[in-house]
Amino acid sequence: MKNAVFSWFKSKGAPPVSPATRRHRASALEQSTPIRAELFSADQMERYGGKLALSHKLSKKKLPYYLLKRLDDNEKVLTRSCLILSSGEKASITPAGEWLLDNYYLIEEQIRVVRQLLPKNFGKGLPSLGSPHFCPRIYDIATEVVSHSDGLWDIKTLTRFLSTYQSVRPLTLGELWAFPGMLRLALIENLRRVSIEVANAQKERNLADFWVNKLQDSAENDPASQIIVIADMARTNPPRTSAFVAELVRRLQGHGSMLALPLTWVEQRLSEVGLTQREVIDKFNQQLAANQLSVSNSIMGLRQLTEMDWADFAENLSVVEKILRGDPAGIYATMHFDTRDNYRHQIERLSRNSRHDEAAVAARAVALAQQAGGTYQQQHVGYYLIGPGRPVLEKELQVRFSLLNRARAKLSQTPLLSWLGSLLLVTTAVTADALYRSGHPGNNWLWWALLVPVMLVASQFALNLLSEITTRSRTPQPLPRLEFVGGIPESASTLVVIPCLLGSRKNIDALINSLEVCYLGNVLPNLNFALLSDFHDSEEPHSEDNDTLLVYARQKIQQFNRRYTVTQGALFTLLHRDSEKNAAQGVWMGYERKRGKLNALNLWLRGHGEPFSLIEGSTQAHLQQVKYVITLDSDTVLPRATAHQLVAAMAHPLNHPVYDEQRHLVVSGYAILQPRLAEEIPANGQGRYAALCSSVPGNDPYSSMSSDIYQDLFGEGSFVGKGIYDVDMFIRANENTCPENLVLSHDLLEGCYARSGMLSDVVLYEQYPDHYLADVARKTRWIRGDWQLLNWLRFRVRQEDGQRCRNPLTTLSRWKLFDNLRRSLVAPAFLVIIFCTVALVPNKMYWFGFIAAMLLFPVLVALVLDLLNKG
Repeated sequence: MKNAVFSWFKSKGAPPVSPATRRHRASALEQSTPIRAELFSADQMERYGGKLALSHKLSKKKLPYYLLKRLDDNEKVLTRSCLILSSGEKASITPAGEWLLDNYYLIEEQIRVVRQLLPKNFGKGLPSLGSPHFCPRIYDIATEVVSHSDGLWDIKTLTRFLSTYQSVRPLTLGELWAFPGMLRLALIENLRRVSIEVANAQKERNLADFWVNKLQDSAENDPASQIIVIADMARTNPPRTSAFVAELVRRLQGHGSMLALPLTWVEQRLSEVGLTQREVIDKFNQQLAANQLSVSNSIMGLRQLTEMDWADFAENLSVVEKILRGDPAGIYATMHFDTRDNYRHQIERLSRNSRHDEAAVAARAVALAQQAGGTYQQQHVGYYLIGPGRPVLEKELQVRFSLLNRARAKLSQTPLLSWLGSLLLVTTAVTADALYRSGHPGNNWLWWALLVPVMLVASQFALNLLSEITTRSRTPQPLPRLEFVGGIPESASTLVVIPCLLGSRKNIDALINSLEVCYLGNVLPNLNFALLSDFHDSEEPHSEDNDTLLVYARQKIQQFNRRYTVTQGALFTLLHRDSEKNAAQGVWMGYERKRGKLNALNLWLRGHGEPFSLIEGSTQAHLQQVKYVITLDSDTVLPRATAHQLVAAMAHPLNHPVYDEQRHLVVSGYAILQPRLAEEIPANGQGRYAALCSSVPGNDPYSSMSSDIYQDLFGEGSFVGKGIYDVDMFIRANENTCPENLVLSHDLLEGCYARSGMLSDVVLYEQYPDHYLADVARKTRWIRGDWQLLNWLRFRVRQEDGQRCRNPLTTLSRWKLFDNLRRSLVAPAFLVIIFCTVALVPNKMYWFGFIAAMLLFPVLVALVLDLLNKG
């Protein structure tokens, strides 16, 4: 009978759900009592892990994933409970209620975190338990942790508990990563249940206060009516719960005989169920203490969750991680966390689509690496997880992907053919429709006049549309990189260079400032910085002004080297070339401009020649160990720790370039890595022109700086002159490639020979031109340089020594060159169509609609997809 009296709120469970869903709900969630069980010590918890693993039976059926719906319900219940608590008098709120109100903001924050950690489809891949749990296994584990610690957990006990569990039944990678979110869910679930108890107790105490106030009022003003008030209270059948009785007795006691009658009535009512006032009050006090402890522990548990490094926790407990650290090449343990995580994700994917568990997949990948007798790369487990050996591993595991994934894999075998075929199909369809609507026997000449402009505009429309769809439908695969915990090792020594022109003292100050900013954000061992300078074009070989500027630049470098000292050599270096006579242009200038500067630097680093007339800072002997060069423009910002990321990516064995002696270019790996470029907002804000014209959509790496369509589809990016390259391989790949005075835009061509990769997770910043003329001048240089690359669209190309040889560039590289030429003609084609629409075509409204569709439709598609994703 006592249990019946003290049980509370049992008739009120979760919000109504369908019978089918209710059958699959975990029995723990159907309870409304707080998640409490016997408290275990660390040793008891460790032993309990093994017992719990033996008791868990996985369900063979896919069960509904209802935990996020339960989270929404928990949020509503907690909000409602806090509203009830805040509506009462502050003095009457219990300690547990105060904890809930004071930390409601934290609970709301943790609920948002759970939604981010556990999206809608995440739980569908988690192993589920059968009867009597009917919930994800990892959620039941989290609930057990909360119940046997009353919400106050510590990481050591947790690690021992889960290690013992995994010694019986290993957890999947998804479960380990879901554990923090599930632990939050369990703590929030516990808070929900306690809040219901606290809110109900508060309502019962408010009810007791109501009747006590009426009894006191009658006792003071009309004692004869007191019996009527007691009768009224009896007719309402007030609850005989501990909260109501304790508050009623507390308020009635101490008033002498004036309120003795109500106290007698209460005692009589309790005696009917075999209770006394003291028992009820003691029970209520115990309930207050237990609720306060549960709430405080759960709140502190939520705070602990935000302070934990769950990445290390998951790696330390992962069975797959232990297997992968047996990588025969010894590379896996030295890799960056993001790369290791990508490897583990690949194992998850292979396990889901085969009959093997994750540990077996990892073991098979390591076994293949151990059996490999080829290159050092083939002895690395990543070669079979994300590299060329992936088909071998899939065949060993008998992987069976879905029909959609198999179709996508077939297309990926011929990515360029699929891409160009789709592009041609859309372009032909749009062009044919537009010209068909304008066809007329009397104006065939107009049809032919519009053919080429419409094809160009339609091709840009198709490219923008397909790029948008492709980048959203494919999951980008980031390039692997190493960790380099202690900084850049000597074997990966790197030089950051800014090729520049010395024009004025203000210009030199800006260059020196850029160099200092690069250094302060990337203070690393074995990382040096240099200015690679020429003078502006001049009609005279020498001038006093130039000599003065060079002396000033030298003094600034000396000043910086005195300010920032190193043990060997100098941190900052100035490398200056004398101008040479260019007969073709009739001026004195730096030989081959930026390309010539970088080639001279590369040869100088390897001890070939003395191309620099002035060397201030480190000598050739100090810099000869440099393996990589990071080249920047004078307006490029190298953010904090970016140099470390670039070098770590270049140093990963799967990215090492492989040179083909017969074709004279890099055929796999990357000799160049191009970071993603983003627009820097100036200190004084963006101008109106820059704000209006920047971030143009498409896959032009200059105008749409975040696009990586080539990397996603073809595993190869486009070099735009700002990135990192391997000095030795860059020299080999670009030797005897460019004739003198022919190539201005050399970056793309160098990327084609040396093979450039796209680092989409590393960002450099540069400013967009702030006015129209500067933008036009920049694009004019680019377009002129693009058309200078026509030589490499032929079957035979002219080399630097004047001889012709078979064009070694791949079909993809030639498409990149052609695409740049096509893009340069799109704007003139638009002007031609606009002119014809205004002056010549008969159906003007259709053509105005055509122009609007070509410009706006890809943008609208992107907008709709963004709205759908947010929805």
